[in-house]
Amino acid sequence: MDSIFDRSLRALSVFLAFVTMASVGVLLVWDGYPAIFPPRTHDYVAALSLAMIAVAYLVYLAAQRPPWREVVKALALAVAFLFWAANQFWPNLPQATLFNDLAIALFVLDVFLVIVGWPQAAEGGCVEIGGIVADHPERIAVATRDAADEVVALEGNVPLFVDTAGLRRNDNLRMLTLLLGVAAALAGLKYMRRRAKI
Repeated sequence: MDSIFDRSLRALSVFLAFVTMASVGVLLVWDGYPAIFPPRTHDYVAALSLAMIAVAYLVYLAAQRPPWREVVKALALAVAFLFWAANQFWPNLPQATLFNDLAIALFVLDVFLVIVGWPQAAEGGCVEIGGIVADHPERIAVATRDAADEVVALEGNVPLFVDTAGLRRNDNLRMLTLLLGVAAALAGLKYMRRRAKI
């Protein structure tokens, strides 16, 4: 049974995620109408969005209490967002490129760990996924503790599940994931434009 503290942490993480989504909305408005905003608004709001989602994820993680390996992986992802936020907040610092490169390295590490299946879902033996027992857990890359809610037809194949950082199936969270992807793509394009001008 979840404690009141765990439910409070989950509620706080959802609140922070919605605040983050509001700031992403401001970013997207800025992209359409930059003249209506004060100078450097984009940098500040982009940094706030990235830092807030990192904090929201860490609060969510605290409520979930996953195994230590998943904590290490999640911390690396949160730090990547914080380095990216620093790059957005201080774009003219000599260390801005370093912040960006560290963020890239940590994001790549996160995806690499998913691909190689670390951390594994279980220590040897069988793993049950959506009511189906898989006898080769070392070939299953699962980095979330949520149960699979889709019917999985194995037919002799072991599926690869991609980590969704614990997001549950919910229309609001799908939108959050979509908008974060759009924000990341826009930030990447802005970075490329900035680099092309140098």
